[in-house]
This record gives sequence, structure tokens and C-alpha cells, in this order.
Amino acid sequence: MYPEFKGKELYMTGESYSGKYLPVFSYAMLEENANLNKTAEGVSQYNLKATLIGDGYPAPYQQRLSMYKVPQALNILDQNDMPQVAALERLCGDSLLNTTTMTMHNSTSEELCAAPITYA
Repeated sequence: MYPEFKGKELYMTGESYSGKYLPVFSYAMLEENANLNKTAEGVSQYNLKATLIGDGYPAPYQQRLSMYKVPQALNILDQNDMPQVAALERLCGDSLLNTTTMTMHNSTSEELCAAPITYA
């Protein structure tokens, strides 16, 4: 896997949806290193130094359905708002469950799932 990176320092970085695949790639490299003997120079096959993910979006369904928690914690939303937020969450969840991939690439789901965030 990626022989051009063998022995070189490697920093894997990404943002947003890379939160889904960079951990998988990093784990695969570390697992392969664990299964290999060290070279004479003491360098593993993959010299992965770090994996950095900015503004990760590894779980769109869960992330969208929990975004109201920050305004709630800041008292922007109070208990009187929570029934409406819960109803908006159900609409979002139902729209995602009606898709085969549970991703936010459906414009209807995108609009419905933005509603709990913009409610405040």
C-alpha cells in the first residue's frame, strides 16, 4: 500500500468527510507496521507521524441530530423550545432513514436537518 511513502515521514491531513476515511487509512498503516520487522535503519515501512482532521464530519446522521446541544447548553434554547427541536429532529432522522446511504447529499434531508440548527 503506497510504496512511495515507505520510510518517509508522513502526515495525513484532511477536513470534513475525511473524518470517515483518514482514520481507516492510518489504522491500516499502523497495523501493517505492527506486522513487519523493522529495517536495519530502524524505520517502519510507513513512518506515519500524525493524522489530522479539521472540522471532521465522520457521522453526519449523529452530528446533525445533536447540534442543538450547544445552544441548549448556552441557554439560547430552553425547555420550552425542546418539543419543537425534538419534532425537527424526528423529521431530519426520518428523511435520512428514507435514503439508502444515510448521507446529507439529499437536498430535502439537508433542509430538514438544518432546521434544528437554525431554530434558535
